[in-house]
Amino acid sequence: MYTRAVLGIVVIAGIVLGIFFFWPGEKSSSDDVVIDDNLPAVEEESYEIEHDFDDGIHTISGAVMLPTPCHELNENIRIAESFPEQVFIDLTTVDTGGICIQVIDERAFSIDVEVDVAASFALTFDGVDIPVPSLVVE
Repeated sequence: MYTRAVLGIVVIAGIVLGIFFFWPGEKSSSDDVVIDDNLPAVEEESYEIEHDFDDGIHTISGAVMLPTPCHELNENIRIAESFPEQVFIDLTTVDTGGICIQVIDERAFSIDVEVDVAASFALTFDGVDIPVPSLVVE
């Protein structure tokens, strides 16, 4: 009799666990999108870049938004030796760490490059291509 009681409890527990694990329930989808109309619209960041040429030196200047004032703006300039030269400027943000105020920081930059007047420029900021105004060569 004792074995029948234990066997009955095991069978009932197995049925309950089977129902618990295999019952078709509500499926959640990662494709579900929740729209909150109270959130402000996120605007695409626009860049105002200037391109000047004076005495054989190109000056590319402008401003970009950094996540906090504690972030630094690093510049990497590569020049492809061709005619006309191709100048690739990569701007990247680097977190300096530590405790910092959480406010967007507009950071100005100015880059001087001594290349031919007909050189072409490509500028990226954290991997995003930014158009550089062309000079009118006379």
